[in-house]
Amino acid sequence: MAEALLIPYSLSIRITTDGFSFTLEQNQETILKRRVYCPDTMLSEKLLEEFQQQNLLGKQFEHTKITLHSKSQAVPDELYRKEDEAVWFTSLHPTKRIQDIVLTSQYIPEFGCHNIFAIPKTLHDTLHNALGDNIIYQHVTSELIQALLNQKNKCMAIYQQQNGIDMVVVENGTLVLTNHFPTQTETDIAYWVLNAMEQLKLPTSLNSVLILPENTPALNNLLQKLLS
Repeated sequence: MAEALLIPYSLSIRITTDGFSFTLEQNQETILKRRVYCPDTMLSEKLLEEFQQQNLLGKQFEHTKITLHSKSQAVPDELYRKEDEAVWFTSLHPTKRIQDIVLTSQYIPEFGCHNIFAIPKTLHDTLHNALGDNIIYQHVTSELIQALLNQKNKCMAIYQQQNGIDMVVVENGTLVLTNHFPTQTETDIAYWVLNAMEQLKLPTSLNSVLILPENTPALNNLLQKLLS
């Protein structure tokens, strides 16, 4: 079998609760960008179908980063052991069949903790069979934390999806909250944002909230009205 071709492209894939998106870049220039909505039961099938259509199979990319919006569990560095990941994860997220998921973790040096998160095994196998083993996994929690640390005046970051939000709260240099909330409308999202602000005694201002992706005018307008 011929060796897979190494091409100087970076592939970034985002796996959300409502489907997936991916971006192909060369020299920081976007070559291809796709967004596909599908139920999680069809995720592996649709990913493979999209990779075939875009001629991405059989290539080893210079960088392949996969960001997951999935259940996670943060563990302090002093308590973390690689062999205990399943114990920590299932203590918060009971799992009937641990063999159906692949656990991995990402160290968050700013707060001295390891974020353990799950990848469905069928999805994991599909990704590695299609793209090889040169894959870097990260969780949306780390992405939101980094975004907050880059904007000192904000203490809450949320990532809006079609059927839920991921939320991170950092207050006075402490990681206070990481969670996923199911939502259907902007009103649902506003409820969780306002509830977190009240419970955690955060500044009730839109200026303290970072919303991703950035093209969310309906949510911005609603929160502006409620927080003004």
